[in-house]
Amino acid sequence: MLGTASGMTGCGARDGSAPASFVVPSTLSQLRAPRVNVYVTQANGSSDGIVYGYGANNKANRAAACTITGQKFDHSQIATDASGNTYLPNLQTGAINVYAPDCGKLIAAVKDPYGADVDVALGKNGTFYGAGRAHVSVCTTTGCTNELTDPSIFQLETAAVDASGNVWA
Repeated sequence: MLGTASGMTGCGARDGSAPASFVVPSTLSQLRAPRVNVYVTQANGSSDGIVYGYGANNKANRAAACTITGQKFDHSQIATDASGNTYLPNLQTGAINVYAPDCGKLIAAVKDPYGADVDVALGKNGTFYGAGRAHVSVCTTTGCTNELTDPSIFQLETAAVDASGNVWA
């Protein structure tokens, strides 16, 4: 919770007769919602990939609002967290790159010691999961610390995390 209002009148006040006014903490005015809501990847084999970012109301086939280039991926799955950060597996570097909202700067390149990932799924409390080959890595922006494996799996393509935190691959 960012804070509470220091005063409120009008709608919601006991008499309801005054216009509504709401005083919010100054930190709230510093927050800005990401302008990009939809990300699309384009790749040709294991080549330079491009990620295009589009606004949510792009109903007139407008150009992308932003792009991220220099990614080496094949058919990677990407993810975006509630803050707008974008997670992209990079096959060439073996890292999951984390970009700031709106195709912003690279804020983390998390090397996966267990192998190159082709998918990323988001968990709770900053945890994300990199999936590829026959493993799912448990990671945060400070690194990957554990590997989930199953001898019956020989080629993972994707992973998902449900509301209870269970990882599905």
